[in-house]
Amino acid sequence: MDIFWIRHSTSKANISNLYQRIFDTEKKYHDPVLTKEGEESSLNLSKQLPEKLKDIKYILCSELKRSIQTAILLFPENFLKKKIKICPGVQETGIGFGNIKKSKKETNIFLFHWCKNLNIFQISDKKLEDCIKSLSSDLTKNNWGDILGLKNVNEERYMNYLIPYLKKRRLKKIVIVSHSLYIRDEIMSPKISRENFRLLSSDTKLYNNQILEKNFIYKDKELELKEEKIFTFGSSYNGKYFYNDVTYNNFLNTKIEN
Repeated sequence: MDIFWIRHSTSKANISNLYQRIFDTEKKYHDPVLTKEGEESSLNLSKQLPEKLKDIKYILCSELKRSIQTAILLFPENFLKKKIKICPGVQETGIGFGNIKKSKKETNIFLFHWCKNLNIFQISDKKLEDCIKSLSSDLTKNNWGDILGLKNVNEERYMNYLIPYLKKRRLKKIVIVSHSLYIRDEIMSPKISRENFRLLSSDTKLYNNQILEKNFIYKDKELELKEEKIFTFGSSYNGKYFYNDVTYNNFLNTKIEN
């Protein structure tokens, strides 16, 4: 079983300073959206996906706009097939305003107008509304039990619900679009971050759009981690992106830290 964790693309909170976020009287950084550079990076990278991700059937993402937007931009065909689903428990682990989600209605209205302005979906308004509504169709107690409504949970607790979710849909691999601190603190092993620090941004976080793969096997009926890998695939604040070793080395020469 393969789980591909992806950090969302660059959001407006990523390029703001601490003062702006603390004195956010207009709530600009409550559930911040992607920057134009972030949108463009994800769109460009959607054409350079690693082979392992090209036949992904289902995408999960957190309940925050920047994560939903990234999932749609990286996997537009999955969006049109209603195979992108919002899930609980994988939001950022920090306490910042960026983790305060908007109402479902407000989020759906935003996504509708945002998708229309993208000009990449040649579909009717009704079809677009249906695709957006389908994003939250799996947010049920039946699927997620007692983690429904929670912002973030540890990997073991999350996997207790993810595995039955995958089995029910006969899925052997899935993408989950989440957040830098959650992936670093709850998902990425200390060993992989130590051994691959050169592939990570500051504070051993994934770059925007970067991928962490975790491959599991069953051994004596218990799930066991077989392999963990960080991909040379991602982007930074200035819209520069990379998708293999060569482009990553070029990226390092002009890097702006995330």
